[in-house]
Amino acid sequence: MVKKPKYLQHYLEKRCDDSLYSEELRASSLSDLVIVIPCYKEKWEILQATLQSLAKAETGVLKVTILLLVNFKESDSLTVQSNSKKLYHQLKLYGQGKPNVFVFLKELQGKHKGVGLARKLLMDAAFLHYLQNDRNGIIVNLDADTLVQPNYYKVVYNSFASDKTMEAGSIDFHHTGLESNDAILNYEFHLNYFIQMQRWVGLPFAYQTIGSAMAVTSDAYAKQSGMNLRQAGEDFYFLQKYAKNDSLRDILTTTVLPSGRESDRVPFGTGKAVKDFNQQEQSIGVTYNPQSFIILKNWIMKIVVSLEVATDFQRSDNPILDGYLDLVNAKIIYTKILGSSSDANTRLRHFFIWFDAFLFFKYLHYCRDNGLGDVPNRQACNMLCRLRGWEVQENLYKNLVLIREKGRVEAYHDQWRAGLMSKPSITSAS
Repeated sequence: MVKKPKYLQHYLEKRCDDSLYSEELRASSLSDLVIVIPCYKEKWEILQATLQSLAKAETGVLKVTILLLVNFKESDSLTVQSNSKKLYHQLKLYGQGKPNVFVFLKELQGKHKGVGLARKLLMDAAFLHYLQNDRNGIIVNLDADTLVQPNYYKVVYNSFASDKTMEAGSIDFHHTGLESNDAILNYEFHLNYFIQMQRWVGLPFAYQTIGSAMAVTSDAYAKQSGMNLRQAGEDFYFLQKYAKNDSLRDILTTTVLPSGRESDRVPFGTGKAVKDFNQQEQSIGVTYNPQSFIILKNWIMKIVVSLEVATDFQRSDNPILDGYLDLVNAKIIYTKILGSSSDANTRLRHFFIWFDAFLFFKYLHYCRDNGLGDVPNRQACNMLCRLRGWEVQENLYKNLVLIREKGRVEAYHDQWRAGLMSKPSITSAS
């Protein structure tokens, strides 16, 4: 066998978990795509619809392998454990005669016993499948309640094949039941508003990070140390690693369709947001205050110019943002970045590696805690449309459709990268 690059060998020896790499999977033929699906507290009817959706997707000449992990926690009730085993047997029956479907059952133990670990186990098995075959293949994450469009396989595969700099992909998503379910409508609006406001500010990490809508090459997966073990938010932290090295891309010509159901599987995310919305006495969705973004944009524009011409650190002249910048030692970091390179592009990249999506997220919560509280979605929508020059629609659903359509055609990240060559225009790339 050809000697592997050091980072592949390191991941294999130090971090990879081979517990799902069964003899059957080891003996299977090489795949073009491996779809991994964690299944926790799921029902057969839900998974059946997802599997039927995958079965209807066009493969053409592509070979697709599907890995499903039914998992439960050692602390789960006997009922949950029994139902998990029942689901496992139902899936095994489904997989009979399907050489591309592999089903596993596992009790997750220890402090890392959530979705991060489940995804890692599955993705490690997919990594080993490709490694054994000397292939830098594609690993695609899907959730048990998520349908796909007929062109799903082809679009995902061709996205990576046509762009050799792409190591990970954020796939377009659209929850089912939006027109009849106020809870999921408000949550999806929040997700889209959040990204569009980041783009208006001019931030390079403005990507959706949804666990059921992400893909990665197996080599890049290992290079970035695999999947983290977080019990929620694992998708955010995973994809942001590729955003920071400029190898994450949007995949917008196919769409996955997660359900808008309530869930207690994770402490935050779609299911928790829907549950919280439905339990409110007044069902009014809220989101981040637009003023938090407006304040930040003004400072970002100053910083971009300062990094371009190599001048001293610029404060924001806003007490909330200045308080946060003091908290995160922004002046000290900026000074180090300024002295790190004589090239303006390099300094700008270093700045956004420091002021990354996590630091930005902490900033929004700092604003929320210091006078810029959340606002109703309708108010936020009006401001977003005004800032972007879009016409406000008559209801939240139509506004969401408008925002999605605008986001799908603007090629924001291509514009941002192009703008990097003509600073400070990046802050108006949107």
